[in-house]
Amino acid sequence: FFISGYGVESAINNKASYLTSFWKKRGLSIMIPYIISLVLYFVVYILIHDGQFNFKNDIVDNFRNGATFLPYSWFVYVIIICYFAFYVCHRYFSPCKVSMLFETVILLFVAMSMWFSGIGHWWYNKILVFALGGWFYLWEPFFRNIFRGHRARFYVSIICLVIISFILSVGNKGY
Repeated sequence: FFISGYGVESAINNKASYLTSFWKKRGLSIMIPYIISLVLYFVVYILIHDGQFNFKNDIVDNFRNGATFLPYSWFVYVIIICYFAFYVCHRYFSPCKVSMLFETVILLFVAMSMWFSGIGHWWYNKILVFALGGWFYLWEPFFRNIFRGHRARFYVSIICLVIISFILSVGNKGY
């Protein structure tokens, strides 16, 4: 998600008409394989469960609890949410730091809504990582100047980030 956030922010800054083909390139490259996988899974599911399928129990109730019909496909929904926030904010706001600020606020709101609803942490913590990737792209020259010629500072920073990530992940149950 970090790399995706970084990539779309880089593309919007380096390609003049990036938003015009955004959904064709990004959306379809995710949705077509997902829909094919979903259809194949549905067929196998029906065969295994002797034709028994209950839309409310198998899809709606599970989704409300953070489980998707196609197991472990939560990332498709999360990345589409991130792409939607990116597209809307960059379409209607400029310059990029302003649109990134609005994007971050929207994604933070979505992440907090998911957290309060009790959905698994793997849904909402990835949303924030997407925004972090975009911010990293915008501030990359600043970071390069800080670490230029200071390898020790770079490695200490990486070790600190790993330790902070570990501390934040302790107590998280699930994936």
